[in-house]
Order: sequence, then structure tokens, then C-alpha cells
Amino acid sequence: MRDVFAHTTLAAMAAAATEKGLAAYDARAVEEASAGLDGLSEDELLALLDE
Repeated sequence: MRDVFAHTTLAAMAAAATEKGLAAYDARAVEEASAGLDGLSEDELLALLDE
């Protein structure tokens, strides 16, 4: 957690927190999930968030 607060901007903190959170998952699984989202429209992504 200390790594997250070592950054001076909110964007850098968010990036560090995301990286730290994703590190708990298998890199291949994260890549596959990301690839599956890349082709979706904004409306499709919003619909997924509503589920």
C-alpha cells in the first residue's frame, strides 16, 4: 500500500493501485479479459457494468 501513496499525482496513484490489484491475478487471464473488452462498444461496456 505504501507504493500507492508514494506517487505525487492522483493519476499515478490510480495506476499504481490498478497495477497492484492486477498483480494478484494470472497475467494471461488479465490479458485475455482485456482482449475480450477491447472490441466492445461504450454501450456494451456500460451494460456489463450494470449487471
